[in-house]
Amino acid sequence: MYLEIQKRKNSHVGFIRTSYRQNGKVKHKQHGSIQGKTLAELKIIQAILRGQPLTADKVEILQSKEYGASAAVLKLAKTLQLDKTIYSRTSEQWVQDALAMIAGRLIYAGSKLGLTRRTKDSALWELSGLDDSVLVVEHCYEVMDRLLERQPAIQKTLAKKHLAEGAFRMLKTVQLEIRPVYHRTDDRIRAHVFICMLAYYLEWHMKQRLGELFKHDGKGAKRRWTFELVIERLKSIRRETVKQGDCSYKVITTPDDEQKRILQLLNIEM
Repeated sequence: MYLEIQKRKNSHVGFIRTSYRQNGKVKHKQHGSIQGKTLAELKIIQAILRGQPLTADKVEILQSKEYGASAAVLKLAKTLQLDKTIYSRTSEQWVQDALAMIAGRLIYAGSKLGLTRRTKDSALWELSGLDDSVLVVEHCYEVMDRLLERQPAIQKTLAKKHLAEGAFRMLKTVQLEIRPVYHRTDDRIRAHVFICMLAYYLEWHMKQRLGELFKHDGKGAKRRWTFELVIERLKSIRRETVKQGDCSYKVITTPDDEQKRILQLLNIEM
């Protein structure tokens, strides 16, 4: 019995097989498959089936990126069908870029240019379908222009779902960072404000789901939870690129009890 490893799109699958000879020909029989494992894990199983001794190769962490907040906010946005509200063809890259900018308003502070430079430290853009080549003109400014064109249709759809009355007060807070504005043209400023509105839409829904967390929090000096702290706690869920021997693979750090509670309330799975 042996394990044959095959690559399927962005993952690997292990097929458990045996070989035998029949009428002078070598034939193979499949007994099952192993899915949902990393390449490194499959190679360990493969080595065990071969009867090879396992060696303790040196483990190196090659890269560490913020993962939890980006993944949670993007998944919530898609659960709320915000991507479909932006444009019906959700697979188009500009729609994913728009979601990245909207999520970026809640997770990070700074300019659009600064957001595009977070590829080494955050999985935000990678989760949105881009690698390290994120260009501020193509993936931010041009996307803002398209968002502005779609604004009437988006607002009409969201109006049916009802934005909370406190939206305009929230737009002045540091969390959504409507000021300072780094854009010079009126259209870009309007697009920036619209992104802030869409970010608030996500924040409002997150706060609704996190109601139990805030409700049972302490008072005054004993108060622990704020929306900002929730984001920070999610940001500390990391995705590590690990190298062991000749294999490299990605692992997500295990959420602690607080992080598990936040994800449970948000109804988000990592």
